[in-house]
Amino acid sequence: MNEQLIKLWARRLVPTLSLLATCLGYLQSHHYPLLTEEVFILLAGACVLGAGIGYALEWAPDWFTALVFGALIVLAAVLISNVLTWIDGNVISNNTLRRIFKLLMFVVLPLGLAVAMRRDIALILGGALIVFIVGILAFPQREVFVWGRDAPSPKPPHRLVLHIIFDEFAGNAGIGTTFPEGNRLRRDVSTFFTHRGFRLYEGAFSAYPHTDLSLSALFSLARPMPKDMPRYGHPYAWFEKLHDGGYRIIYIGNEFVPVCRDPEDVKRMERCVLYPAMNLGIIRVSNISPLQKAYAIGELALKKVPYFFQLVRYRRTRAITGWGGTLRPLEDAKATLLHDGGDVALVLHVLLPHSAIVYDENCAWHSEQAFLVNASWHGAQRQVYERAYADQVRCTLKQLDTLLQIVDRRWPDAVVIVHGDHGLRLEPFTTSREDVRLRHAVLFAVRAKSVKPGVEPQDENLQMLFARYAAGRQISNSRLLYGDDLWDSNKALEYPQ
Repeated sequence: MNEQLIKLWARRLVPTLSLLATCLGYLQSHHYPLLTEEVFILLAGACVLGAGIGYALEWAPDWFTALVFGALIVLAAVLISNVLTWIDGNVISNNTLRRIFKLLMFVVLPLGLAVAMRRDIALILGGALIVFIVGILAFPQREVFVWGRDAPSPKPPHRLVLHIIFDEFAGNAGIGTTFPEGNRLRRDVSTFFTHRGFRLYEGAFSAYPHTDLSLSALFSLARPMPKDMPRYGHPYAWFEKLHDGGYRIIYIGNEFVPVCRDPEDVKRMERCVLYPAMNLGIIRVSNISPLQKAYAIGELALKKVPYFFQLVRYRRTRAITGWGGTLRPLEDAKATLLHDGGDVALVLHVLLPHSAIVYDENCAWHSEQAFLVNASWHGAQRQVYERAYADQVRCTLKQLDTLLQIVDRRWPDAVVIVHGDHGLRLEPFTTSREDVRLRHAVLFAVRAKSVKPGVEPQDENLQMLFARYAAGRQISNSRLLYGDDLWDSNKALEYPQ
């Protein structure tokens, strides 16, 4: 086979290989199983499209072919890499500079290299793509990250501390008069906790509207000011206290929160289970057809491109990979409560009722609101989202009830702390009283033998409340809020009365 024929076939096959590599890389980075019908449909579509592009390029000049190959590299780089996590406002705060950097790095550079190597680009790119595809198929990513011993203790149940964090569970104080059926939602939440023996702090609010900052402050059992916050990779006082108290610590959460990164924390834990934060679990568990799933995956992927280059505001009704798409962390927690024994401290972080909104109030698939997420909502659209969010809150309470039933049977003297990390965040952030309270007001409820059931209506800082119950630390209350300014988390805002 002569050199010209090899180059011809490389030119034909590179578009197909590139699209296959892009699809496989995107699916792997979002922890989607490859051996499914929808993935085969998606890959078949990539093959057909790639073959069409390849044969169309047979008659194109070298420079044009190189530009097409460069564009395919750009598509792969944007969809596969996690560059969104490091090219953000914390790295380059100026919007214009960030756009310029992205264009230079992910458009000009790939296209320039492709044109510069236009005579041999097909062979070079073809070889690299084959190696990439083989690597993905041979070394798939783990879907769940587990550290420590997986076997339950054979001892009978003795002591239990159950600490549950429900992400974006807004407190009753944040459900204002304009929230659709707000009275019903507040009543449902209050009734649920008081009837099950909890003391509910309806006025609890978080100092931070972001998960990582809020939980870092909370786990530290300290005054939640930015200058006092531990850096990532430092041990947390909460896990130290549980370990010193003789508890076997089991943490079930997700990789978005900086837990299990410090060697001291890991050594104190019996087991640490981290589920992927960014995944396509919503699509995976949906009851739509494989063809619809393949279409949804493709739609999500393609919408990432204009958002990455900040060409759109990324208004999404079916648009982003799902935080709350599966209930698997809850199933893991149920198994632990059913089968483990001895002295256990189970710390659970669940991405519910956080968007996307995929469940109705009975935890059935919410077909009409599937993939609904908290992008920019106004007027009637906002009310649609808030009503769907309220349904997902009720689903969350049903899931919590199944856990509490197990606790009541096997661990009747358990200490149970249930709270959110922040309230309901709806973009764009405004400083109106209603919006500030909605995104900072947070669920906080505690049940223990020494705690009298009931309702506390006054405003109290979440992090300080937790320090009081978890460690007996009395920290003076503060109404200062941080993190509403995305570029400067040290800027303080007063929590409105």
